[in-house]
Amino acid sequence: MYMVIDMKSFFASVECSLRGLNPQTTPLVVVDESRGAGAVVLAVSSYLKSLGVKNRCRLYEIPKDIPLIKAKPRMKYYIEYAVRLYEIFLHYVDKSDIHTYSIDESFLYVEPYLKYYNDSPKLLAKSICEEIAKELGVFSTCGAGDNMYLAKVALDIMAKHNGGYYYLDKEKYVRELWHHRPLTDFWQIGSGIEAHLARMGIYDMEGIAMNETRVIKEFGVIGSELYQHAFGNEECKISDIKEYTPESKSISRSQILFSDYKRSDAIIPLLEMLYIICVDLCSSNRDCRSISFFVGYSKEYMGGYGKNINLPYRSRDYGYLANKIKSIYFKEVADLPIRRLMVSANEIDYIHNRQMNLFYKDNENTIEVFKTISSIWDEFGKNSVLLGSSLLEGSTIKIRNKCIGGHNGE
Repeated sequence: MYMVIDMKSFFASVECSLRGLNPQTTPLVVVDESRGAGAVVLAVSSYLKSLGVKNRCRLYEIPKDIPLIKAKPRMKYYIEYAVRLYEIFLHYVDKSDIHTYSIDESFLYVEPYLKYYNDSPKLLAKSICEEIAKELGVFSTCGAGDNMYLAKVALDIMAKHNGGYYYLDKEKYVRELWHHRPLTDFWQIGSGIEAHLARMGIYDMEGIAMNETRVIKEFGVIGSELYQHAFGNEECKISDIKEYTPESKSISRSQILFSDYKRSDAIIPLLEMLYIICVDLCSSNRDCRSISFFVGYSKEYMGGYGKNINLPYRSRDYGYLANKIKSIYFKEVADLPIRRLMVSANEIDYIHNRQMNLFYKDNENTIEVFKTISSIWDEFGKNSVLLGSSLLEGSTIKIRNKCIGGHNGE
């Protein structure tokens, strides 16, 4: 038996809690209004949701006649509340039976603990949600099921229409959700997969269940998973997730720029993100086998350019990696307004696992400098030592270093 506990409008609820307000009666939005009327609203209170206002809308899209309370994102507090939330879960289950799926959503394996609640998952869920509301002032909903998939579907589709709790077994799933539309309501089905299935004449779970061969032929491994999910089957357990170790590791950084950048200016924040990655690699005695970057053009032009660069030898040298990116960037990236950036170091491994190379040796002076920079950052913050480019108009590193997850971290 699994449960998924989800915090309702988490960021907005935390802001209401910090102000002593009830999110179910308060018109609060979490948004950085300094970014203008087009700023993305990260979260809206439950009250605003009841009025039809959606998360991730633009500030200007909210009706002007609603007297909004605008709260600037404060990721530090949201993380503190997430830690307190985890501590509440520990009152009910062991840490080995908790999987934090996101900052506001967690899976719990509750089978061994149901005997203390008269074998009633609903009673256990009620106890957990009531303690969360009492201790944090945040309301929550719960989905329960015989496996992780059923619990997640129960949460996403059924719980919000059934008093904040719903339980699904395979029989109820087939009976109640085989004809549910749209398919994007189901866990792990995005708009691309839904559109592909529609072209095949498949619009619901029954359609997937009745077309095993076609679905697997079209989607491969994903198709096999879709077919199993159509019957409510899921073999993955929390213990499997905790034991999983990815074959290839990477470190990536990305950002959406506040305004359109010229190609000549966008290279500045792109290399600043690479700089932070290289400091991380040096301080942890790791290097990478390849680097990749992506540049997304302004919405007016759509599209972008991405490239993976395989290196002739493993490296963590910022100067060397920056030159690799620049040599391709100015040749291949179109001279169009740029709004999105991403850079990644791939196939990361520890230095002691490196294959010997007769033609390359690390620049030890650079490595030691970057290790020293990391130590200074740990004590005085990341803005204590910066690249000279941070003084240029196009730089974003000072602002980004104050953010958590791309949002205000104070």
